[in-house]
Amino acid sequence: LLYAAEALGINVVENLTIEPEQPSYQTEIARLDQADPDAILWEMDEVTAGTFFGELVTAGMTDVPLLTTFIASFGWVQEALVAAMGTELLAEVLVPVFRYSTLDVGGYEFYDETFASLDSSHIAYEQYGPDHYTRAHYDCVTTMALAMVAAGSTDPAVYNAEMVGVLAPGGTVVNSYAEGVAALEAGDDIQYVGANGAYDLNEYHNITGVYGNYAWDPSAGGLVIEGVLSEAQLAELKFGGDAAWEPAAEEPAAEDVTIGVFMAMTGPTDYEGIQAMNGCLPAVYRINEAGGVLGSQVECVEFDTRGTPTEAVPEMARMLATASNLVGVVGPSSAEAASTAEGFADADMVMCSVAGDARFDKTTNPYYYRLVPSD
Repeated sequence: LLYAAEALGINVVENLTIEPEQPSYQTEIARLDQADPDAILWEMDEVTAGTFFGELVTAGMTDVPLLTTFIASFGWVQEALVAAMGTELLAEVLVPVFRYSTLDVGGYEFYDETFASLDSSHIAYEQYGPDHYTRAHYDCVTTMALAMVAAGSTDPAVYNAEMVGVLAPGGTVVNSYAEGVAALEAGDDIQYVGANGAYDLNEYHNITGVYGNYAWDPSAGGLVIEGVLSEAQLAELKFGGDAAWEPAAEEPAAEDVTIGVFMAMTGPTDYEGIQAMNGCLPAVYRINEAGGVLGSQVECVEFDTRGTPTEAVPEMARMLATASNLVGVVGPSSAEAASTAEGFADADMVMCSVAGDARFDKTTNPYYYRLVPSD
């Protein structure tokens, strides 16, 4: 965020590091009050947010816009904010801005049917089904699997060359792994259009996208969209082109393979790990149902970054050293991605991240892919 603020010419008057779930944040709020910001950009868990914003109201800072991300779409965060600030004040100051993704896209119906059929203790359909980050994780796993089939190999150093191709416009449009495999076996180029729609990667393995600006509606008891920011307004990046290939001869893998879900599984941002697993599990269910990848069944295995870059580095090393037949990585989030992306590249490991960090907007890392727009 600091990198993006500097690039956009935004003056950051105070950069607070908030220790989660403390009994009071009066010292931090006093610093904010002294800095006199025009707006506060925040992202916190519900416990921290409840305490922080309750004390913000007590301090009289009730006229400062509170800009935030998709975190405001979670019911438990909304409940904490309403309790801390009241529904009328929330309507005046809360300004969530996050990816706008309709449900009327090619691959969503199949994804939704899959997700609903697996709803259990491990799959939280009502909370995470429509969530665009969960959908992106699902599409990440499906894309990696299709690239493996296109390359005839589960080796990340080999199938990485096909990641852009299976998403590029111009091929036969497929909405599921099974459809993609059938088209590839028929000798067709494909374009996977998934749960979030089409992904037209640019030269940096990024996408642009439409963002919505939302507001709190007291009568609805939830967020309503007020407008959208188009791709043209957000970016001037040239989309990637017409990658195509001839499907390689298949060499069935002898053993089952692992997708490492590398996110915070514990700590204040554990919801990110839940999102990722809720995307990975339905994807591998459909992949395995369709016969697996080149004869191998696929498994999602959790690795816990704990939401911090310092914890992520040794966890990355543990995953690379111990995961059985690791073929790809889903995650991590922004802070952990900055500390681990090069390590995964050094290991020739494909990673499909939802990190919104603007430092990845023009990354030259050949193994890094991001299927959500930059923050």
